[in-house]
Amino acid sequence: MKAARQVLQRLEDSLRTAVEGVGRLLPGRLQPLELADELRRALDHSRTLGTEGTLVANHYRLLLAPADLELFASLRVELEAEFAAELREYAAEQGYLHGPRLTVGLEADEKVTSGRTQTQAEFRNQPVGATLSVIAGLPPQTWEVWGEAVLGRVDMCQVCLEEAAISRRHARLFWTYAGYMIEDLGSSNGTFVGGRSAQQTLLQEGDIIELGLVQLRFAYRGD
Repeated sequence: MKAARQVLQRLEDSLRTAVEGVGRLLPGRLQPLELADELRRALDHSRTLGTEGTLVANHYRLLLAPADLELFASLRVELEAEFAAELREYAAEQGYLHGPRLTVGLEADEKVTSGRTQTQAEFRNQPVGATLSVIAGLPPQTWEVWGEAVLGRVDMCQVCLEEAAISRRHARLFWTYAGYMIEDLGSSNGTFVGGRSAQQTLLQEGDIIELGLVQLRFAYRGD
């Protein structure tokens, strides 16, 4: 979290230089570091227990008075990105799950008093895209997955892997709020992630899935 804090401090210093009378126009809680602290409190407050572990919201709205938001205009995109990066680091340190995407948006709201802010946390559970790419055992090939896919040897599978050691319906990839899970479907030779047997495992970016003699690299789509 230290690196993200340093970036936010730099952005705060940039605001102080760019805005005349910043001490009056951006008091207390409207400094970037103060806003980051408010976002962390909102993240902590959003905690809920799920089957995969402790879940937290994955989208945060910082509502500012229109005139106050205008002061952040030149740094808005960078601030949103750094706020999100710090929240991701904080969530990881605490062992919280929020799925593959965590975003922060700065928005104007006429109901918010100048010099103050309101923070809203939202759980957005729309599936995101992922890819499975063959890296060993078969010729290179990539499949796109949206929500769910069955991996196996028969044509009816969304990810068809024609290799003798793979069962007809070998494993299932499916979306949860925390991200994509891989589940073994009672295959003859098992499903492995990172060399470990996986009956039902939450996947991380870049994980290697092994089915029979085939290795697949899992990745989230960048868009």
